[in-house]
Amino acid sequence: MSTLSKVLVGLAITFGVILVITRVFLFEIYRIPSDSMYPTLPNGSLVVVKKFGATPPQRGEIIVFKVPSNEEVNYMFRVVALPGDQVSYRDRRLTINAQTLPLAEGRRDERYQYASEQMDNAVAQLAFILERPSRDYIANVPAVHYVVFGDNRDNARDSRYIGFIPEGNVVGKVVHVL
Repeated sequence: MSTLSKVLVGLAITFGVILVITRVFLFEIYRIPSDSMYPTLPNGSLVVVKKFGATPPQRGEIIVFKVPSNEEVNYMFRVVALPGDQVSYRDRRLTINAQTLPLAEGRRDERYQYASEQMDNAVAQLAFILERPSRDYIANVPAVHYVVFGDNRDNARDSRYIGFIPEGNVVGKVVHVL
């Protein structure tokens, strides 16, 4: 084997190891499999998720997590309530610790009413299907758990269906949309 071949094989192996380490421990690319995060992340969007060394999720961040009832399945939703929070969702209005979050209605099309919701330092772009009733929800979030909602509030199987998300099930947070 020539010196050039040895160098190329060495570079290929090094690149492969770096790629595996990056994917397993640092970052991973995920494809959005549904309309649950529409309009923020339309179906089919690609996102980069930071996995290793991520700080605890903050309200307003989008996270990837393992579903508590089937840890083989990953979901992606926005964190709306943190450990210790009291959360309620009634008539499409989110209230955290007795503070109703500001909601500004936007445009409307044949299917959706769009809105912006101010959540701490984040603004979530939401979509509501007005023909569907609001799926109301109230809970006290236990320690080391989160409540997550989809931005497509009337078309997401989020904490209103799957329950609290344990901190240990959080895979990482979305850091970039491709």
